[in-house]
Amino acid sequence: MILALDPSSTCLGFAVAESGTSDPVRMIEFGRITPDKPRTTVYGRTISIIRQLADCDFERPDYTVIEIPALRPPRHARGQARTGQALYGMAVGLIVAHVEAHPLRYGAMVLVAADEWTHTAKAKRAAAIAALYPEYRAAADPGMDIADAIGLAAWYVESQR
Repeated sequence: MILALDPSSTCLGFAVAESGTSDPVRMIEFGRITPDKPRTTVYGRTISIIRQLADCDFERPDYTVIEIPALRPPRHARGQARTGQALYGMAVGLIVAHVEAHPLRYGAMVLVAADEWTHTAKAKRAAAIAALYPEYRAAADPGMDIADAIGLAAWYVESQR
């Protein structure tokens, strides 16, 4: 079993996938975790997300795959304020530290840079996920974080075949 996490500084997309050979990869569960108090600091939001993640009743995965920032941000983001990238990096770092500190709960940790698995625009990825997984509801996923977690889980399972 694979747990895929798509963290940000405002929410966490997650997907639990079977690591078998079905095509498409079978998703057991997926969703989005948002902080209890969205109008607080990045640290406060991320700690709230981590607490909720720890309370999730997942069967212990073999691997937890976490998307981390790309080595180089996409061209369209290079001119944006670096503050946003720093806050995003801080949130990802806190989530990585939590998962790393609890290997009995999360299994082996695998870090995947965003540009390693994503090669199309986010909206196109979400549309492809919606076509493959009819139970995925784009309307309930405004930032497409769930779609990215599903895509990351499927990518990882397929890359290990």
